[in-house]
Parts: sequence; structure tokens; C-alpha cells
Amino acid sequence: MLATNRTFLELLLQMFGRISSPGSEAHREAEGAAIDELQSGVCTTDNDGSCAPMPGWIDLRRADRSDPKFKRGRSVGARRWDEVLGQTLHQTATAALTPDHPMLLAIPAHDLVFPDGTVVLLHRTTSYVYHGHALNKLTTGTEYVCRAAGVDGDYGTVWLGKTDRAKGRTARDVVVEITEAQAASGLELLRWRNRQVAANGGRVRAIWSHRQGHSSRRSDPGSRIWQRVAIPATRDLDLADVSGLHVGSGKPNPDAWTGQTRGVKY
Repeated sequence: MLATNRTFLELLLQMFGRISSPGSEAHREAEGAAIDELQSGVCTTDNDGSCAPMPGWIDLRRADRSDPKFKRGRSVGARRWDEVLGQTLHQTATAALTPDHPMLLAIPAHDLVFPDGTVVLLHRTTSYVYHGHALNKLTTGTEYVCRAAGVDGDYGTVWLGKTDRAKGRTARDVVVEITEAQAASGLELLRWRNRQVAANGGRVRAIWSHRQGHSSRRSDPGSRIWQRVAIPATRDLDLADVSGLHVGSGKPNPDAWTGQTRGVKY
């Protein structure tokens, strides 16, 4: 059994072998390669041409984030393709975002999936983005626009903020789960990134929840996203099932998400 009270890097080294360290010449080269990677259309670069553009996707990867209001959404560096070992799933905890929202560029994630199935690409796959705490370094982050319960149908697992409480809102008032269109687009996005990483010499190993990367993200992304997206993608793409692991201060995914009987409570 793998130990789980480790940093993400230590855990991945144990699971998948050694990778290079940050700050190396390889990383500086990777940053330049990541910039060169950008070509026309959504499909940037699977050098063998294996990836086709996806209709309806919106590409904001080259958008200008120099305005201070977008600081939180900036990348902080780059990685090599073979250092992108996983994909982390999140919920935005607000259903108010739209694909034309003026503050999308302030969101620290690689992409967003909207209720109508629209996908917005915010950063290159190789960009280092602060999206998932202990999961930042070796994964990409995808946000699903919703206000999901930690456990679908259990209103006691819906996160309520100070504003909600001040305005007397209940969990029933605010909960908005992902749609079938979101789940379908999310699966297509995971497949596309898996192909993109593989075409550039890397390999996506697993799908993670933000809950697994930090103790404060207990309900992130929630059972419906995990069951409609992560579980089928793990099976279809032949990825490692890491749902019982955690890194940093994170928690393993509960049995209510995984359908397994590990004795992990929400």
C-alpha cells in the first residue's frame, strides 16, 4: 500500500519513477517549447497530427493577463510534457459564470466546462498554474461551472459562504449540479488532453480531485462530477485509480463518490 502523507512529488516518484526537478535547464527549455507549441486553432501541436480541433471550444490560452485584476489567473512557469502526470477536477462553487464573463482570465485553472457543454481553454497544458494546492506541480486543473453538493442529493454537504448565510440562503437555494452536456464535454476534454500529452512524449497517469490535494476542499468537485467524469475516464483511458490516496493535507475520496467500500467517510 502506498503511503499517503507525502508530497505529491514524493508520491509520484514512488508510483511512476523519477522526473526532473524544477528550475532546471530542461524547464527553461520547456517554457520556450510550450510557447512554440501554440499554433492556429484549438489543437495545438500534437506533432503527429493526431488531435483535431474541437468545435465549440473557446481558446483563451494566449489572452493578455497583464492587468492586475487577472493576477490570480496567471501561470507561474512551465513544465515538460513528461511532467504532466495527472488531471485534477474542480467545481467553481458558483453557477454564475458564463463563457463571456469578464473575469474568466482571473481563474487559476487550465480550462472551464460550462453547463451547455462549452469548453474554455485558459492555459497551455504545460503551464504551471496554482489550481490545486499539493496537486499543482504535476497536474492540470479543470473547473466545472456549478454549485455542487459534496454528495449528490445530500444538502448537508453543500458549501455555503458568508454571503449565502447573511442573505438567508439554504443549500436547496444554491445547489446546481453538472449537466449531462458538461459531463460529456468533460470526458472529451480529458480524452483530448490525454492524446495531446501522449503525442508530445508524456503520459497522463491518473485523475485526481481537489479534495485529495487540500483539507479545505472537502466537497471539491463532488460526487456527481467524480462519478460522471472521473470514473468513466479512468476506465476508458486505462488510468491508475488513485481515489484512495491523498497528498499534502488532502483527503482520499469517500466511498460515497467511488462506490467502493474502503470505509472512507465524506
